[in-house]
Amino acid sequence: GAGAGGVMAVAKDDIQLFLEGIKKYHEPNIHGAPVDDQRRVGLGQGIAELIAEHVKTRSVAQVRSHAQKYFIKQWKHKDGQEEVKKEDEEK
Repeated sequence: GAGAGGVMAVAKDDIQLFLEGIKKYHEPNIHGAPVDDQRRVGLGQGIAELIAEHVKTRSVAQVRSHAQKYFIKQWKHKDGQEEVKKEDEEK
C-alpha cells in the first residue's frame, strides 16, 4: 500500500535526480562564488528547465526554489568549515 514510506522514497529519488541535474547542467565555478561581495543564488538561463525535465516530478519553480536553498546551505557549510580550520590553526 501507499504510506509515508512511499512518499519518502519519492522525495529521496527527487533529491538524487536534482543533484544529478545540478552536476550535469550547472557550472559549479560560477554560482556560489562571491561576486562583488555577494553570492549568486540563480542557476542561470534555462538551467532550472533542464533540471526540472531531468527530475520529471518537480516544476521549474520548485527546482529554482530548491536550488536557492541548496546553494545557501552549501555556503553555510563551507563558511562553517573555514571557521573550524581557522580555530584549528590558532591552537
